[in-house]
Amino acid sequence: MHLPPPWVKRALAALTAPLLALTALQATPALAHEGHPHGENLKVLLFTKTAAGAYRHGSIDAAVQAFTRMGAEHGIQMDRSEDANVFNTTTLNTYDAVVMLQTSGMVWDTDAQRAAAQEYVRSGHGIVAVHNATDMNIESEFPWWDQVVMAVPI
Repeated sequence: MHLPPPWVKRALAALTAPLLALTALQATPALAHEGHPHGENLKVLLFTKTAAGAYRHGSIDAAVQAFTRMGAEHGIQMDRSEDANVFNTTTLNTYDAVVMLQTSGMVWDTDAQRAAAQEYVRSGHGIVAVHNATDMNIESEFPWWDQVVMAVPI
């Protein structure tokens, strides 16, 4: 039996997670809130920050391109940022969903940014964690993230 080279497996794994996340976002029009009765004008934040000293995935740009292309095909505006300052109540509330796309390490710089992420979720919005974002190795600094993303009991 011939197995593919390791780089092929890594590339497929890196692209599978974003595609699965986009599939979840494509369901959003059916669940759209009153401001988007038919899923029109949906706006998604693609957050791709890597904290200083954390591992940065080489496939981030390809994943962003895939999300952007598929978003365009379905009328979903995709805004990319690596600036943690977007995590404030005013800015986050302009987005229908946030995709933490292969983020690594403590990507929020302040307690206020972490609180804004918590408020965003508590107010009924969704955050999709793709690949490394499910385990950013921040459980000791921000246990809420693992509790929400990994459904770890509080």
